[in-house]
Amino acid sequence: MECAHWTRRPILISDTDALSLSESKFLDEKIKQTFRKSQIESLFAVQSKTVPLVLSNPHRDFVVCFPTGSGKTLAYAIPIVQSLMNRVVARLRALILVPTRELAVQVSQVFLRITKDFNLKVAVCSGHSSFIEEQKELVDSFQCEHLHGGSTAVDVLITTPGRLVDHLESTPGFTLQHLRFIVVDEADRLLGQGYNEWVSKVDAALWNAQQGGIVEDSLGFSRLDAVTYRSHGSPWNRVQKLLFSATISTNPSKLAGMKLENPIYITSSSGSSFSVPETLSEYIIQCDSDSKPMMLAQFLHSQVRFERTIVFTSSVETTTRLAGLIRLIDLGIKSVCFTASLTKSERIQSLQAFVEGHVNV
Repeated sequence: MECAHWTRRPILISDTDALSLSESKFLDEKIKQTFRKSQIESLFAVQSKTVPLVLSNPHRDFVVCFPTGSGKTLAYAIPIVQSLMNRVVARLRALILVPTRELAVQVSQVFLRITKDFNLKVAVCSGHSSFIEEQKELVDSFQCEHLHGGSTAVDVLITTPGRLVDHLESTPGFTLQHLRFIVVDEADRLLGQGYNEWVSKVDAALWNAQQGGIVEDSLGFSRLDAVTYRSHGSPWNRVQKLLFSATISTNPSKLAGMKLENPIYITSSSGSSFSVPETLSEYIIQCDSDSKPMMLAQFLHSQVRFERTIVFTSSVETTTRLAGLIRLIDLGIKSVCFTASLTKSERIQSLQAFVEGHVNV
């Protein structure tokens, strides 16, 4: 299978590329101060390499493939916040797309942590709140009556593709006309089959939003709207696209919808998308399929009985059966399920019980 041409000359990153804050000359001092307040004194390798490249190449797009747990969220959050930190009026300038509601909350916590010293507004639209509540948070109802194309009241929006499309189609005044960044987190999943319909709809929304022209302001004066000042060309080319994933397809057909502009490809120098960060340990237990549930239960009992542990399974059904097995054989392990079949309140209760130590698996 043919690979995209830009993957042939990747920028390779090794673990030794980590930098202390004092060495990170590309970081604004205000950002450094915010980090130090949170006891962050250094940047991981993927952050130290990606952040300055994004900041210095605003007209190029990026595809970053790096292992889970390597700090990819901050690698895109930092350049976005540094680019927007001195903005005057809140407008939607950064759109972060993630595959799940839980990841949306996790990413929002990262943004809230590093924007707490700046007047930037971060919103999450993923179904945790009602649609009407999200609409009220997103849209400046007074401004959208006076600005051509609508007006959003947040700077950064973290959302799932389905919820984004819902707001594009059903929220009056919601607009992408001021957008500067689109981040696709877990890009391989979001651009895969079954997810990629959102791409064409966002493309259409960008095109419709950027048909600028002469408008009349509240005092009756004719003026050019903000969109008209933007450069001509394909709508996607007016927005910097940042794709992040632990695994990323280099098949041109899968990435074609994003219309990447002269992309820079960043990946691990280890040569494997599945390398494990130094903070994680990796073990393999070989057994047949029928024995796997009991082998896992025995492992949990003997090795991690009193430690908090997350077990990933392939389906809701498997999760439910495994949790039932652990309870049935009574190994002294307190477990809880966390699946899409639970209600919102049940998921919150499960997470809270895990975080507070009431359950350990």
